Amino acid sequence: MVKADGHLCCDDSKGYKIDLGLIADSPGWRLKDILQGPLYQHIRSSFANSRMPWPDTCEICDLFSRGAQPHDTLDTRVNLLIEPTLACGLSCACCIRKSVIAKGRDTNSLRPELITRLIESCQRDNIQVGEVQYIGQGEPLLHDNFTALFNAVKYGSPESMQVVTTTGNVDFASTIANTRPDRIVVSCDGTRQATYEKYRRGGNLAQVMKFMRDCKTIGQPGIVLEWKYILFEHNDQDEEILEAQAIADEIGVDSLLFIVTNSKWQSTRFTVSNIHEFPLVSKAASISPAAALGAIDKESHGLTGRPPDNKSFGVIDVCNFTVGNIMNVEGWALDISGKYATRMELLLDGQVVADLSTGFQRTDVARVHEQAQGPHCGFVFKVPVAPDNLPRSVVVRVIGPSGTALLGGPTQWLSAGERPQVAAEAPPARAPSLWQSIVLRRKESQPSPY
Repeated sequence: MVKADGHLCCDDSKGYKIDLGLIADSPGWRLKDILQGPLYQHIRSSFANSRMPWPDTCEICDLFSRGAQPHDTLDTRVNLLIEPTLACGLSCACCIRKSVIAKGRDTNSLRPELITRLIESCQRDNIQVGEVQYIGQGEPLLHDNFTALFNAVKYGSPESMQVVTTTGNVDFASTIANTRPDRIVVSCDGTRQATYEKYRRGGNLAQVMKFMRDCKTIGQPGIVLEWKYILFEHNDQDEEILEAQAIADEIGVDSLLFIVTNSKWQSTRFTVSNIHEFPLVSKAASISPAAALGAIDKESHGLTGRPPDNKSFGVIDVCNFTVGNIMNVEGWALDISGKYATRMELLLDGQVVADLSTGFQRTDVARVHEQAQGPHCGFVFKVPVAPDNLPRSVVVRVIGPSGTALLGGPTQWLSAGERPQVAAEAPPARAPSLWQSIVLRRKESQPSPY
């Protein structure tokens, strides 16, 4: 994460206090000097020897669990979390913003020149910037000039996917209307002011709804709008849940994501044990455990077989089941001509359980396959599944201009980290994943304020 003062830190609130470097506004500054410096060498050697780099902090980190294997790609590609400012008009429960300010930090905006320097350094050293998320401990859209910050990334790394997470308690037209992020995530936990403000203290629900409507009416075309709704004991009744889905459909929200959490005031009606029974009625709605409940419990391998009918091609990169009782199926697919699929469906034991009409960005695929129409060919399915009913087969149906094809097949569920016994032969060719720079499975902790 890039803090608003230019320091680098871990992308977790527990590691926020540990500075790993500082972006310098000088022509010779290199990110690679930091990534190859003593602090990162300490991190690498600690993991290599099954130790925690900072025990008291890492033990309670969202991104850490014992036995996980880090996937270190920092020499060639990074994903960036950028904190534009510590300024915010809300006082959300669990947010550490006030304690950070009390220790001497101000609410000044991050200087766009520092991001320009960071992106230039990555380009010079052939470090690809995959995704840039604007988040942090403040409200990103209270930055003095968010457009300048956004453009610093757009001009320096035009292939990077840019995502903004906001409370929506700002004016859309004056803050972000002139930019075109790939996705805007609006954190809004309720459909009534009385329930919404119990967590989003100082927030204005009417302003949030206006922000989302403005995104769809005056925002740049093609922006994916996601409404994130954390489930607490005060906003988890069926009436409000169904009302949220009706409002989402009326606004035209692309995704309404309900979050099961383990934090203060967590819902006791809906937990990971009954997540598959959650009342979903909108095609835009889905439910997922919070990051702290996303540790992988079981994995299935070998689902990357080539479609036999030559009507499409693609790969299932990920097929796993989490301790939060969510199945994740991720990968990419294209019509055999290289064009985008019209639709992709997830079938578990032959039954369609989810479908996607648009693709997630996979710039890695577009680089490897020259005939690809573009990078938006990825799929990410997250569906609740009962732990005693793991599917015997997982299939992604790819529907494209050339017809219908299938990816996947029979599953082989193994404990996380356990690898199946396979014959010694070359693995199937596939594009490298860009989803994370370092993948560490998650464990218990408080959620992000967003």
